[in-house]
Amino acid sequence: MVARTRSVRIAGRDRMWIGAHSVFVFGPLHVPEVDAVRAALRELAGAVPDHRLFHRPDHNYRRWRSVTGAEIDNHCERMVTMLGDTVDNSDLEWILEQQYAAYEDDVPFRFALGSDTVALSLAHPLGDARLAIEAGSELLSAAVEQRAPTGLHEPSVRMPLARALGDYYGRKPRRIRATLRTPRTPPPGPVPGTRPHPWQPEFAVASGVIPKSALADMRRWRVRNAPGVTRTLVVFAAARAAVEATGMRPASAGFYTVVDNRKFLPTGGHLDGNFTIGIYLEPADSRDPSAISAALEAATANGRPLATMSLLTGFAQIGRIAALTDHALFPAHPSLVLNHLGRLRGFEKLPWRNGGADARYLSATTQRQPDFLTFQFAEMLGGVHVTATFHASTFDRTLVRTAVDTLCADPVGLLEGSRPLETGVETGVETGVENSDARETTR
Repeated sequence: MVARTRSVRIAGRDRMWIGAHSVFVFGPLHVPEVDAVRAALRELAGAVPDHRLFHRPDHNYRRWRSVTGAEIDNHCERMVTMLGDTVDNSDLEWILEQQYAAYEDDVPFRFALGSDTVALSLAHPLGDARLAIEAGSELLSAAVEQRAPTGLHEPSVRMPLARALGDYYGRKPRRIRATLRTPRTPPPGPVPGTRPHPWQPEFAVASGVIPKSALADMRRWRVRNAPGVTRTLVVFAAARAAVEATGMRPASAGFYTVVDNRKFLPTGGHLDGNFTIGIYLEPADSRDPSAISAALEAATANGRPLATMSLLTGFAQIGRIAALTDHALFPAHPSLVLNHLGRLRGFEKLPWRNGGADARYLSATTQRQPDFLTFQFAEMLGGVHVTATFHASTFDRTLVRTAVDTLCADPVGLLEGSRPLETGVETGVETGVENSDARETTR
């Protein structure tokens, strides 16, 4: 008699990300042996058999099927592979693009190990970047130290959206009215003069690191020009200025960014799945960190990101996920997406070669719109690591690389040289999911 396979429904907050996957590449490291990482995974499966890492989707992404005991050995084998002897471990951008193309949906979370480089692949419905960063760093550390990955034993919060809504609105029902009164305006329309043409995706990345010296200059600039504003928003402003400095004209005066709604969970809650939502910001000037700060505060006031995620979760639970378009508007104007993953403390503890002096970290997610140009930032070992993701069938690789190089070399020069730019586009506020075509119709 065949044993019954356990399965659970895929929540709407995860189904929003169907069709998207992420890749994380970093090095140079003292990389553990393949068998050591597989052993760490098997230990985790034995201790926490229901862990999210051991879920596989059914054919239509309606339910997660847990990998059973009889399957676990083979599944752990497939979860850890080798990059291959012919791979240039110093070309992290090429590795990222190749791992993206080689993604297998039946293995939602996967390691690929090189001589001194590691690549992680993650199906976005399984979880957001936090899952990859926390699980990846803990499993690698456990493999190196030959110990159990006990940092992954904490159970994930059950029914997190209901808990967050109950904690935020249940305790103070008057917040519902405040959320509904939060102003919003229509999204920007297409740039005048653009026309749709047949198009095919061509996933591409460009990367760099803002070094400590440039960050020190930025800190001094921030004290003088934007006191009280976080460094993240200063980097966002400089990224906008870098794109404009190349001659690329953004599609609107604003940009998309992602808000993590875990802050709405009751204190102490740990969550492995997706709990982020994209919002569109329309600052008075996207190259002014203080203006970005004001726009972000207004857009996230009164629980709006949580309410928006609730709405989009409902749509994703009962509806179909839109497919990637086969047409794009040309001439192309980038719709900017600016995301910051914070400080990667777990990765910082890994055994870096040369003490991490030449450490690199790249991360990128499926671009669900032809005109998206996504900058993803992360702090690690004293630098801010930058990955720009785009479709090379829409934007010129050389221009994007120039924007990244300019941003990393002299962010303060970009900020001091920026001037107001007329986009010629009537813009407004909309929300969208990170690198997704699920957008607010009512973060």
